[in-house]
Amino acid sequence: MMRITIKRLFTRIFIIPSRHIRYLYYSLFYLLYKNLFPNITILSDFETVELIVRDKKSVSRFGDGEISWILGTQKGSFQNGSEILSKRLSEVLSSNLDNLLICLPYTLNEVKGLDLNAKHFWTRIMHYQRFHIFHYINTNVYGNSLFTRPYMIYKDKKGAEEKFKKIKLIWENRDIVMIEGSFTFFGIGNDLLDNANSIRRIIAPHENAFDKYNEILSEVKKLEKTSLILLALGPTATILAYDLTKLGYQAIDIGHVDIEYEWFLRKTKRKISITGKYVNEVNNKIDNNFINQTNVQYSESIIAKISKD
Repeated sequence: MMRITIKRLFTRIFIIPSRHIRYLYYSLFYLLYKNLFPNITILSDFETVELIVRDKKSVSRFGDGEISWILGTQKGSFQNGSEILSKRLSEVLSSNLDNLLICLPYTLNEVKGLDLNAKHFWTRIMHYQRFHIFHYINTNVYGNSLFTRPYMIYKDKKGAEEKFKKIKLIWENRDIVMIEGSFTFFGIGNDLLDNANSIRRIIAPHENAFDKYNEILSEVKKLEKTSLILLALGPTATILAYDLTKLGYQAIDIGHVDIEYEWFLRKTKRKISITGKYVNEVNNKIDNNFINQTNVQYSESIIAKISKD
């Protein structure tokens, strides 16, 4: 017992302070780059959603992952990096389509309001990415890519319910087509999509979906352009929203909203597995209990499946 106590004491003295030292190190560079480069004009999450609803904008979101794929620094992910993926993401980020809202994380400018873990994460990531992102900036105003993460990263989580209500307005009374991974089950098991007029689904591989990009795009192009396309497919969604916008669709890279909503409903303060759904940010990414596979509502909504093979 004494050995365990001493080990824990040693850990508290040396390991935890080193984490704060690293945070201080990254914070200094974060502030340095903020002073070297001007702030990017990024809307708040409420302003972002309001613009989407009011003007029926499509959305391509860039988070830390998409920026890492551009820079070739993304590792251990659900999507293998490639030169083609990097070039396509760069093309989207450098674009300036009237009907497409490019979204960047507001953490490029500040980390105010985040909880301590999120501050550590975003300060560490953004101190490097902020230096490189200015090569691609060519528009005056960006949306906030973190509008799809209204719950987990914030210190004060009381505003999450109102944020989710705003997000639901995006598809209120709309005929939506959900393009998602094979274990995503977006809106299944909760009421997130209950206010939509109708729901259809195109199922893509839950990992390395970009390898099947042309097949996914081909299936979506069969759809009527009055449908709202919701995309939950990692960096593939970022690019697909761009290509679909050029074809006349309203397509929204909706990201992690469903998992965030599941965490919100459970009032958890840490990222956890969700039964029957793929969660790429936890160790047990796919819960063993695939109860959603036999969900009638889900199976009847599927209009196409793209195999990973």
